[in-house]
Formats: sequence, C-alpha cells, structure tokens
Amino acid sequence: MGQLGFQARKKAASDLSVIKLMRLVFILVLMYGLDSCTGSKVKNNLVASIKVRPTEKPLLTSEFTDLIEIVPLEEKEESLLARVNKLLVYNGCFIIIDKVLSKAIYIFNRDGHYLTKINCLGKGPGEYTSIADVAIHKGMILLYDGSMRRLLRFSLSGNFIDEKNIGLLANEIGSSGNLIVFNCWQYNELENGSRFQPGLIGYNETTGRFFQIMEYCKNYLKVPVTNGLYNKGDSLFLCSPVSDTIYYISKVSTPILHIDFGQYSTPVDYRDLKPGKTFAEDIQNMNHVTGKASFCYSNNFLSLVYTVGLNKYYCLKTSDRIIEGYSLVNDILPVGLTDPMFVDDEYLYFLTINSEINKLRQLKDPKTIQEFQKLLSNDIKEFKSFRNENPYIV
Repeated sequence: MGQLGFQARKKAASDLSVIKLMRLVFILVLMYGLDSCTGSKVKNNLVASIKVRPTEKPLLTSEFTDLIEIVPLEEKEESLLARVNKLLVYNGCFIIIDKVLSKAIYIFNRDGHYLTKINCLGKGPGEYTSIADVAIHKGMILLYDGSMRRLLRFSLSGNFIDEKNIGLLANEIGSSGNLIVFNCWQYNELENGSRFQPGLIGYNETTGRFFQIMEYCKNYLKVPVTNGLYNKGDSLFLCSPVSDTIYYISKVSTPILHIDFGQYSTPVDYRDLKPGKTFAEDIQNMNHVTGKASFCYSNNFLSLVYTVGLNKYYCLKTSDRIIEGYSLVNDILPVGLTDPMFVDDEYLYFLTINSEINKLRQLKDPKTIQEFQKLLSNDIKEFKSFRNENPYIV
C-alpha cells in the first residue's frame, strides 16, 4: 500500500493524525495473519459445524487485527463516487461498483491511483441499461444487465470485449472455474423451452448449455432475500438465506460448513410466513434469525453478518476461534466501519466516510474521540450517498 498509507498498531496509536489529503477516498485495510481454514468435510461425510449465538458485547477490531492501513483513492472529476454497492479486489486492483446512481464500474490500482471506469449506458453493442451484478471471470470483468438479460465482458483496462444475450432473469452472478453461475430468485423459461426452478443455474461457455445446480425450496420466495454468492478467486461459495449451510459451488453444490444457531435458528413456519402490512412489525418481535446481511469467505477467514429480528450481529471465524458481537467497533482508530465488503487471504476490507476522517485530525481529547466514534457509527449506518464527497473504503 506504500507511500500513500499509514499504519497504526494496536495499543500504540496515540498519534491519530491522518496524512494530509483533500477530500480523497480512503481504503482502510484491516490486515490479519491467520492460519488456514479449509472448511473441508469431517469424517463420515458429515459437514463441519460452528456454533453461532447473538451476544450483547461489541466485536472489537483489536480482537482480530493489530494493524490498519489507509490507502487514499485518487479523486478526479471522472472518478468521484456516488455510491458503493460492491467491492472486488483482483490482480492488484480495487474494482468498485455503483449499481444505482452512476451505474458505473471504477477501477483503481493497489496504491489508490485511478485507472479507468466502465460507464457505457445504452442499448447498443457494448452498452448496458442496468448493473444487476458484477463478477470476475477468467481475468475479465463480467457485467450482468438484468433489464436486457445479457452478459457483457470487459478487460481490466475497461475495454469492451463481447456480449451475449442469455434470457435468464437473475439477481446475482458468480464464477466457478469455466462456469458462470446465476443466482435466480424466480422461475426462468428460456426461448428453447428449458425451464429452471428458483436456485443456482450454471452456464458452460464452451457448450452454451444451461443446467440447474441447486433448487431452492418452495418457501424461498416467502422470505426476505439477500445476496448469498461470494467469489474468492475462481472459487465460488453460497450462503443462502433459507439454509444455515455454506456451500462450495461448481457443477454441483457441496456443503462445506454448517452454521448452528441453536435456539435462534429460523423455524419452518417463519419460512411459510407471507409478507403483509404487518410483516416488518412481525420481524421486529421475532427472536430468531431473520436474515443474513453480509457474507465473505476465504481460505483464512469467514465473515457473516446476520439479523435476529431487526437487530444485526457479527460473526468472524478464523481457523482456531470464533469472534462475535452485536456491533463492529474500531477500537484501534476512532473511525466507524461498515459491514465487511471483501475478504481475501491477507486483508479484510471495509467502508467509512471521508468527511468524518477529516474531523479526526482535529481530535485530541480521548473523551471527544469516543463521542466522535459513536456519532460516526450512527452516520455509517444511515448514509445512502456521499454528499458530493468520495467515501472511504475500509
């Protein structure tokens, strides 16, 4: 991360001044050194299981890291971000996706220098009308246009390569080796008469064939759906809101880890519950898992954010322990964090807000810093755009 960053070590971060920057985006990288967690099956074909329970204690960053690095993203008129919906880290690049406002993909190098962006709105060749999801496939950026039901491929330098009309209505895409995988929350029928149930659908580029990898239960459409696919390199994983099992996805779905919520596990009758006028109120009073808000998985790390009722809880798993909390508190530096946005074998990535980082330079009194941290944490939970400023990715 080099010259543009700074490091703050645990319990030795008395100097809280950040480097001199003007309205820049930051990438705050929480670095950890963990042993490998393979997530392999246990003997007798039983899937390994971990116990996860809601807790009233906060999850502190000092529990899983002792080093924070900040990398500023170069700010130019063409690189000003409106919203960050997804972050991918690949081949020394930060790939930032804004699906809603600018409908663009921004690419920065590892030092935060702006490289290029993909912003080709339209209905012609090489253009798209919406960004439903983005993945990395065979070293290329794969964009799924849900409105046009087609895939577009771009190089990491932002150049258009090709496109294909696929006819599938999907919510997420992922890459597993030579396969492109679609997460579909609805029924699909292609022009050739092929029918697919809600679930995972694989596409083989070589043969041009679609096939069903996994079918969701009939009650799947009755529960709040959240994104469940996560790519780590060429490996693809699924954490479904209707299952407490994490799957490795290839031509088939292979269970690799079961999450045991105990008495908080989602009951069957909840999955039968039909949304109505009081559905949100009903969820608020429920004392069981009602959703999974965020999921990241790598060889070294599992990050899971889930809700019980409307309350959010965090679970971070390493090879030798599980760390849990009802909120994520950065006790190394008084900077609030979003949910984890990406994890690889070396780093865990978050998002925070630029303007609040600038205020951090003015703080000296420890009590003031603590108050600032509480306010920032609330601000982080509510922000929807960046008020003409770039955000910080943490």
